[in-house]
Amino acid sequence: DTVNNATLYVLKGTTVDFKAGSTGGGAVLTPLINFQTAHWAGTAAAGSSAATAIILFNINSGNAAAPSTVTLTFGGQTVQVNVVTYTINIASTPADNFANRSQTELGVDERVSLRFTTTPVGVTAINAGGLLWRFSGGAVAGRNTVGLLHNPATHAAPPVNNGLAEFIAPCRTHLAGELIQTSKEVTLQLSVVAGPSIGLGPELRFRIHKPAAHMTQVAGTATMHWNQTATGGVEVPSAGFFGQIFFAPKDVSFTTLRWREGVGTMESTDAMAGDEAGLLHNPTAHADAVHGTLQAGNSVTGCLVNQIDKIRSAAGAYVIPDFASPITRVGTKKWPITWEYTYPNLVTGNWENDWIAMQTAHHIGTLYQNGRFTIFKGHVGCSSQDCMTTPISVNMGAAHSWPP
Repeated sequence: DTVNNATLYVLKGTTVDFKAGSTGGGAVLTPLINFQTAHWAGTAAAGSSAATAIILFNINSGNAAAPSTVTLTFGGQTVQVNVVTYTINIASTPADNFANRSQTELGVDERVSLRFTTTPVGVTAINAGGLLWRFSGGAVAGRNTVGLLHNPATHAAPPVNNGLAEFIAPCRTHLAGELIQTSKEVTLQLSVVAGPSIGLGPELRFRIHKPAAHMTQVAGTATMHWNQTATGGVEVPSAGFFGQIFFAPKDVSFTTLRWREGVGTMESTDAMAGDEAGLLHNPTAHADAVHGTLQAGNSVTGCLVNQIDKIRSAAGAYVIPDFASPITRVGTKKWPITWEYTYPNLVTGNWENDWIAMQTAHHIGTLYQNGRFTIFKGHVGCSSQDCMTTPISVNMGAAHSWPP
């Protein structure tokens, strides 16, 4: 029902069923009225006589102040409805909106502000009958499933019908028992709450990525080597470096996360068999509130972890044979270590949530027959070279030439 000269706001693509009727007649007499003689006209309706007029509004109004019209003439009376046809344009901005980042790809737990504009300009959420952000397809909000939608004024659920919201991306790309996924898609809809276009509205799709990390040598730092001769010890084949860790993909942000190393058990072979075999790597003990957190996004390097890692291995006592080869491998130490991330509690900001395994970093020390020792730490088998670090090689002694 509508009053004469009322304005109706209709989302482009909406079909509206106009019906002639009576609101003042008696219950007995109204069914006897022949509404088939009602005449429909106006700028939005072709002239016709019928009890109903079904009109598809598929062209935007040129101006919200200059609507199209639908008129109904019946029994000597004319009723006019003004119709503004509009399109909703979705706008979104990631909280960590660094240069050259993706606007449709997100890292787990990323935060995005959601809003809208209209064509023509000037149509408000109230005009539209209310505009509410929701998960498409009836998906239920959940931090570990499709994410959360919050009211930006309160930073809590639920959003309201004003067309504004905060989206918090899900913290996982797959759940326990599911096949491992490096990414997942989440679809949001800005939906009309009431009126002729109820339930309609544009969709916004985000692809959510779990982190994959890589390690590089800290610029300007030297490689390390155990040289124990000054204290009467035995010089041993060894190598090490200071490493820094970056999260990828590089065009999304992981700045809300915290990283740590989990557990791993050392394996040693051949000439190093038994040397530190079974050594257990314990989870990272964070030194302070910043340790292990991530810096803002960077499309060149990825998000940097606030952590400097000291990577080193040694072969123990080793006697170099005559005619030793610099390319023949004679032993390895392999230490597969789980890399994990977590996300903050939304109320307290504390790191109270589960640690989620993201990949395995392989700490690999390799001994060669002539005493050369290399050290590697990275994600073996990653499809991107970003997930690996080049093996760093150190001879047995910086002041010595090997083989002698």
